[in-house]
Amino acid sequence: MSAKSTYMNTKCCVYYAELPNYLLGGLLQDSRDSLKEGQDIARKLIEAKVGISPYGIRKPVWYKKFEKEKKKRSDVNSMTQEEKEKLRCPFYGKDGNCTTWAYREHCCSTHFCFSVGGKSGTEFWNKFDKFLHKSEAVLAQYAATKLGCSVALNKENLADESLNADDNNRVINEKKYSQIWSSWAGKEEEFYIASYEVIKSLTKAEYLSIIDEEIETTIPEFKDLISQFKENIIPNNLKWNNETQIELMPNNLVKVSTSIGSHELEMTKLPILQAFDGSKELIKMVHLAFKVDSYFTKDIFKLMEIKALEVA
Repeated sequence: MSAKSTYMNTKCCVYYAELPNYLLGGLLQDSRDSLKEGQDIARKLIEAKVGISPYGIRKPVWYKKFEKEKKKRSDVNSMTQEEKEKLRCPFYGKDGNCTTWAYREHCCSTHFCFSVGGKSGTEFWNKFDKFLHKSEAVLAQYAATKLGCSVALNKENLADESLNADDNNRVINEKKYSQIWSSWAGKEEEFYIASYEVIKSLTKAEYLSIIDEEIETTIPEFKDLISQFKENIIPNNLKWNNETQIELMPNNLVKVSTSIGSHELEMTKLPILQAFDGSKELIKMVHLAFKVDSYFTKDIFKLMEIKALEVA
């Protein structure tokens, strides 16, 4: 199979979720039946030792290499279905749902295929994602240090894969694995649950003191971004301006024009955009677009600017 089927067997989960130690521990200690599949997956990954470190589940070496090759070549929407499924999250459930939902990590918590705030909304969520990612790393380091881990979670160790005992063939260097885990080797699940308990027991004051640097630098930016976000929320009901002119262009593009201006977009997006009739909710139209791989997120605001799409 070729491209243009992102939703098939992958949804938007063409990503390896890297759960920090304390979130992984939270998953493993939770007694809810809805998380059993995720727990089984986590235990199989721990048993295989691929991408397993005191800081949580990390991308295996083979995955990082394969992902890098694909990103050099193209974006995710031009990959074959087989390639997409190879990059699919290991916690993607049998029914297509997330099996770690209550303990999902930064990217899974902040990734939105479509933000109702348009560009402003996307900027906010991207900033928040980076903040959560840094916070996760700081908290994972804190928990691991408390439990006697001596290998630092820093850029240098991540760059040279000091926290991976697996290689590109998924073979484990047992000596390196033992050095990474020290006295916790063979007791990884207990370590992760203990990490969860360390972070869970923090008071608000202790938490803020641990991530103080991240808080100081980002809160003012968040306030500004959330203000812009709220000011640019797309209306829930839009309608296509029937006076809009359509001109066929080379390379399967069309030029959409009004008296105010024009915008070029892929021809395949046009039928869905023209289906905005004022009665269909924005989110339903977005879901429909994603199912047929018609990503018009960046087009909505431009079409509103030139009044090709108007408030119903």
